[in-house]
Amino acid sequence: MARGGACDTTTPCHVADACVAGKCEARKKLKEACSSAVQDCDFTTWCHETTNTCEPIGLGKLGTSCGQLSTGGYALCEFGLKCKGTTVGVCVDAAKLAASCFKTGLTGSQCETPLVCTGTCIQPSTDSCR
Repeated sequence: MARGGACDTTTPCHVADACVAGKCEARKKLKEACSSAVQDCDFTTWCHETTNTCEPIGLGKLGTSCGQLSTGGYALCEFGLKCKGTTVGVCVDAAKLAASCFKTGLTGSQCETPLVCTGTCIQPSTDSCR
């Protein structure tokens, strides 16, 4: 739906916009007021759940928290790490070929790209992509 148009769960806005109170609006920028319920910040920021202000998305190091943080912020893991958890997790090393792995995390499986997780990391094939 175009900016200014009506929106809902079946009629979403263009990806650059957010559905706020049934209307497509431009996503908010860094330090602007936002709605943590809607998460209407642009894709480089996160609407802090306490301050309702768009703040930078953090980068977690090995062993640190990722996902929705208890502080109200949000963090992804640094390159080469994966977030093990569903809403909040911990940054762990990406799994290599033939290593055991988790299938679902905040950013997908634990395997290095382009490997896929079937309990262990394997090379992608037409069977593993189904």
